[in-house]
Amino acid sequence: MKKRISLMILDDHDVVRVGLEASLKRYPEFEIIGSFAHSTQLLSVFRERLPDVLLMDFSLGSDEVDGLNLIQSISVRYPECKILVLSSVDLVGTINLMLRAGARGFFSKAQPVDALAGAIRSVHAGRVYLTAKMMSEMDLLLSGDCKRGDGNTLDPYSRLSPREREVVRCCLDGMSTSQIADKFSRSIKTVSTQKKAAFQKLGISTDRELFLLHSKLE
Repeated sequence: MKKRISLMILDDHDVVRVGLEASLKRYPEFEIIGSFAHSTQLLSVFRERLPDVLLMDFSLGSDEVDGLNLIQSISVRYPECKILVLSSVDLVGTINLMLRAGARGFFSKAQPVDALAGAIRSVHAGRVYLTAKMMSEMDLLLSGDCKRGDGNTLDPYSRLSPREREVVRCCLDGMSTSQIADKFSRSIKTVSTQKKAAFQKLGISTDRELFLLHSKLE
């Protein structure tokens, strides 16, 4: 009998985990051996048992280790565990960072759930999983060509509002939230809200991820 592919799920949203479990249980070839809301829970179980494939969200809670650090740590300590990132953010620059950190594939939460089984099989077989569109954009990014075929820029900052861009630019200059608030005569709360909105659009959650993303796009 063919060995089943063991899976673990890491996502801080209960509804997502329950939905993934229900969908994947339809496939006899998969065995879900763990489902977690927090990375600490996941890593404690890793000491006893590893899955063949880990399905993990990239943007976890504010009290969690950032996604890039977690991917890198797992890929270094447990190279036999293949990581498939599931996220609602599909910016090519951020996906590039995930792959560089050690992820073996990226599955957008906007994709049909029926396509997930194929993504898992690809990653388990040792292949990198990306959609054709993602692969095309990744090729453009890595070749240094910042334009799509339709002339639109791949620059993720294009999604930001003018004020969000100002805040991000100041963060990259090393300014604190209070310093940015003083510079533009805004409240600290307003600047914090604009920074959070910008980070969500960029698919990141920490200043470190912002600097990494910016360095790859320069």
